[in-house]
Amino acid sequence: MIDSDWKKYSARMPEWRDRHLDRRNRDLVGLLQEPGKTPTERFWETRKRIESEARILRDCFDRHSRSNMKFALLLMLRHGVIEIDELSDFSNELKEDLRRGTAAFD
Repeated sequence: MIDSDWKKYSARMPEWRDRHLDRRNRDLVGLLQEPGKTPTERFWETRKRIESEARILRDCFDRHSRSNMKFALLLMLRHGVIEIDELSDFSNELKEDLRRGTAAFD
């Protein structure tokens, strides 16, 4: 791993997390306002979605370390938190490792 990859990753994590949460929060508001469902149904569906999202956030963001960076990026790609083109200024070595890793998800 190249040191500059770690610095870029560390600097962008808060932005990626907040952008992802902004999208998810809007989705949750939509669930809470969904017509045709009872307030109880809306509550439980929203709770289920929050719990699912919390697992994704823990997987992607809780183990912030150099040794977990590649794995965390793979998870972010898999869960749609980031897109591969957002890593254009990372090292070619890292991008290639991630491409190979994401191919395993397909």
